[in-house]
Amino acid sequence: MRRSTFVSGFWRNDIDEYPREAIREAIINALAHRAVSYWG
Repeated sequence: MRRSTFVSGFWRNDIDEYPREAIREAIINALAHRAVSYWG
C-alpha cells in the first residue's frame, strides 16, 4: 500500500492509498466469508 507524505511547516501529513476503514472492512469480510464457507 502506498503512502503520500505532505509537509506543511512543522507538520507532516501521511495519506494512505486506501482508508484504514476500507482495509478493516475487507479483512472482516474475508474472515466472515471464510467462516461461512467452512460451516456451509
